[in-house]
Amino acid sequence: MLLNLCKQLRRHTAVATPRRTLANASSGWTVEPIVGETLNNGVSIHGDWRKAYGTGRRKKAVARVWLRPGEGDVSVNKQNLVSYFDRASHRHNVIEPFVAAQCVGKWDVKALVGGGGKTGQAQAVRHGIALALRNAHPARYTKVLRSKGLTTRDPRMVERKKPGQPKARKKFQWVKR
Repeated sequence: MLLNLCKQLRRHTAVATPRRTLANASSGWTVEPIVGETLNNGVSIHGDWRKAYGTGRRKKAVARVWLRPGEGDVSVNKQNLVSYFDRASHRHNVIEPFVAAQCVGKWDVKALVGGGGKTGQAQAVRHGIALALRNAHPARYTKVLRSKGLTTRDPRMVERKKPGQPKARKKFQWVKR
């Protein structure tokens, strides 16, 4: 309880003005980021820790994912990972970017996902986590995540039903007479 109180105090006493530091004689003064500012690589500064964001999509599902350094807690729509995704394959999809980047248990995840079914949502969260990791540390994670194909959006969608047919590809039985 005391530790949580200290964390809250540290969070609320963050510096809200830019600090200037002398980097070296050739470059002159540099400005450190202020609280609430978004860096050019997509990382937002919130107090004494970084928070990275990524939007993942798959089929009709859209996931908004926020990451921050932590113990590996994953919450999806304000529920923990196990209670939201019943199938082990869905849970494996969600943690796949962390396994590929070898950073399991180093990031806390907060994801808000909607649309589609559970499989599409799990894969959308996976895509969002991969993009957020890439935004947090581009030099460290981009190459490994791209090599596993985790940052590429899967474009496959459900094909529409055509008129005069029962389904998208299925045809009515042909009658000769």
